[in-house]
Amino acid sequence: MLLRQAAERLIKRAILTLAAMPDRERGWLSSPRSSMPDPVREAVESFGWQEVRARFAPTPTDIDRYLDVLAWLSWLGRQNDGKRNVQIITARAFGAPLWKLAQRFGKSDETVRRWEVDAFDMVARQFEAAIVAYGD
Repeated sequence: MLLRQAAERLIKRAILTLAAMPDRERGWLSSPRSSMPDPVREAVESFGWQEVRARFAPTPTDIDRYLDVLAWLSWLGRQNDGKRNVQIITARAFGAPLWKLAQRFGKSDETVRRWEVDAFDMVARQFEAAIVAYGD
């Protein structure tokens, strides 16, 4: 159980680290930009009342290991039901509630939770040595 929890923590931090990394090629791939400010698309955007969300700030250790850990997700995606498991793990890393995922897959909350736990167990068994080496 401890190994599964370590795998879960490492994978979720790797997903959040990937999302926090800047996309340096984005500016080259998009169309030329104007010096004018971006247009307001909705009325609520014009007043700025949205809550400010704290962004995930990866540590240097997170940045060092996130690509290696994401390779575990790549391996998981190639297993039986891997695409579904990777979708669940990714959504849960960003805080998606179980009930919403259960609706999406047409199953119960408990079934989705079991799929998530089983996916982390598979990763923990396959990459046990690497998880222990990271020592989280």
